[in-house]
Amino acid sequence: MYRLLRFSLFSIALCAFAAVKAQTISISPSTSTTICSGTMVTFSATASGVGTPHYQWLKNSVHVGVDSNHFSTTSLSTSDVIMCELLSAPGGTILALSGPIVMTVETLPAAGAITGSSSLCTGTTTTLSVASTGGVWASRRPFVATVSSVGVVSGSTAGLDTITYTVTNSCGTGSAIFPITVNGTPALPPITGPATICVGVPSTFVDTVSGGTWSVSDTAFATITSAGVVTPIAPGTDTIFYKLSNGCGTTTRRRPVNIAIPPTVTPITGASTVCVNDTIHVADGATGGFWRSSNNAIAAIGGGPGGGPGGAVLRGISGGSVTITYTVTNACGADSTTKTVTVNALPVVYPIYSSQDSVCQGSVLTLIEFTTGGTWSTKYGTFASVDGSGNVTGITAGIDTIFYSVTNSCGTVSQPFPVYVYCPARLGTPSVLLNNKITIYPNPATDVINIDGIAPAAVQIVNMYGQTVRAETNTNNVSIGSLPQGMYFVNVFDQNGNTVCRQSVVKR
Repeated sequence: MYRLLRFSLFSIALCAFAAVKAQTISISPSTSTTICSGTMVTFSATASGVGTPHYQWLKNSVHVGVDSNHFSTTSLSTSDVIMCELLSAPGGTILALSGPIVMTVETLPAAGAITGSSSLCTGTTTTLSVASTGGVWASRRPFVATVSSVGVVSGSTAGLDTITYTVTNSCGTGSAIFPITVNGTPALPPITGPATICVGVPSTFVDTVSGGTWSVSDTAFATITSAGVVTPIAPGTDTIFYKLSNGCGTTTRRRPVNIAIPPTVTPITGASTVCVNDTIHVADGATGGFWRSSNNAIAAIGGGPGGGPGGAVLRGISGGSVTITYTVTNACGADSTTKTVTVNALPVVYPIYSSQDSVCQGSVLTLIEFTTGGTWSTKYGTFASVDGSGNVTGITAGIDTIFYSVTNSCGTVSQPFPVYVYCPARLGTPSVLLNNKITIYPNPATDVINIDGIAPAAVQIVNMYGQTVRAETNTNNVSIGSLPQGMYFVNVFDQNGNTVCRQSVVKR
């Protein structure tokens, strides 16, 4: 009513002053008539037909602003009407009224709250909802989950993701976010624990993710507690399982395990004696072990690792006793057994001793031997005989060899002693003249023997078997460097062919 009244009065005034001059006013906004909420809009007025114009701004017919040709505001709403009166003076007569400007005010869109399940499993879907329409769905981590245009979420990989719903208008964008978890089957690291366990000895197996259950494939070999403690029952192989379940499925880890028992050896079989440079076989019923000799200088053992029927070979090196050891080792321990073996050498026989090396036919020469347990014998038996006490009886002229022999389990060793059966008076030959002023040295000798007290016509060297190994004439020095080591007999002859000296010499 007020507006109509003012407009009527304004119309009468116009008619009254029409003959004088027309007054007009128009207004325009600084923006379009459609704005976003809170936007600053400045309205400008343009007046004509008035010398000094005055202004009264109207918002929805309510006075606003000041007497100015500009009016600015950020408080506009949809359907607000802005007008301006042209006044004759402040608070005076209305000379003209502008046309109305109707504003449209838009606000930032609200996406609203997303509802639905906040978790799903890989390979499954869930549908999210939102009250607003016209928005766009998106996933921030599409490798974890994807979302369709209607809010259907598909789980791809276990992890965390954020689903967004975005609504856009001319004033901007409004978004809603929705955290979501994609669960897979449980992730389990490998089981840790020993590869071999021993019967009767509990062992603990571990998986760092808790909450699962333990089991074994065959309780005849082992049992397991809820804490992963395995008690082996019998040797063999078993498999340990650890299972963990969640709402998306079950994951199982497995670990094969070998179950062993401590090794057990049996007594070593084989001979208990061996000769020097000979071999014997020893064996043990347990396989896979190692052999060792307590003294390789006495006996050395080979053939290991071994055991079982094949055993090992023991070689005698020198006389004495050794302990051989057979040891079998596995993850559960070791076991050993031993055996004493005696290494026997050939008998040691001392050289035969006598004050002389000749005997007449029918006479007796007694030989002395300090080694016991042996037997006497002759090489030929036609020149001389010997009894069990070493008494040699000359039979006929010639050279014979007397032997003293000792036998043990490793063989026989004999010492020879040449005996000359010779009596010149009976044979009509020159007499044997033994001269105690003649010396033969050195003794033992290495390279040369020297003869003092005579100028020999001849020198003969005979070995233990009665064989002449060197003969020299007219010399006091005889070389023996090329002769083997051992005992020899030196015969020295004068110019008449008489044996003037007979002496044993050791060549070294």
